[in-house]
Amino acid sequence: MNTKKIGPKTKVAISNSTTVYQNRILSPDSVASVIKEGKNNKKLGTTRIKKGPWKGLYIYSLTLVERETCPKSCIHWSDCYGNNLHLANRHTTNNLIPKLESDLERIMGERKNKEGIALRLHILGDFYSAEYVKFWESMLLNYPKLRIFGFTARMPETTIGKQVRLINLRYSERCIVRFSANKVSESLNSYAAEESFEGDNFVCPSTKENNITCASCAACWNSKKTVKFITH
Repeated sequence: MNTKKIGPKTKVAISNSTTVYQNRILSPDSVASVIKEGKNNKKLGTTRIKKGPWKGLYIYSLTLVERETCPKSCIHWSDCYGNNLHLANRHTTNNLIPKLESDLERIMGERKNKEGIALRLHILGDFYSAEYVKFWESMLLNYPKLRIFGFTARMPETTIGKQVRLINLRYSERCIVRFSANKVSESLNSYAAEESFEGDNFVCPSTKENNITCASCAACWNSKKTVKFITH
């Protein structure tokens, strides 16, 4: 865990299980789209995916409210990545699913996305209920060219984690959500580890070089090894 000193506003956010940046919480009904293009996040990449089985697809992302949707067991509950993202818009879960349905219908119907999209779940936040995970399973069923990737602090033995593992297995070519734990991958793309992890792994290239993005790397979707992240 990062040992950086935690300020009073962050302490309040931690205590209240929410983000520090309350002014950046938006209702899904108040925005044109909750699903954003990758160009809005420099770590994702502004161009199409350059390699691997998803080559040619555009990346999109969804951002929820950190801590409000996350398990308190998350190792980064205190030093969350979101503590440093003062400009990121977070979306509440109120009326989220109907908004996601309409956004996906529009985006998947766009001419540039005729071969599909790769959607990052989630820049901030996490899978907040088993029903929410089942919603994504239904979207994978409805849209055969939809790909989902990301990370979750919901462990595979929990109710929500079991649902995530299930869709990973059922849609193994199109749903790749890694569990945030210091474990060796027992199957394709299972885990994302901390800097201290010494098992079989590869280090996320973007933590070492600023010019590498998800679109230019694609290792998390293709490697069978555990991915290790340098502490943010």
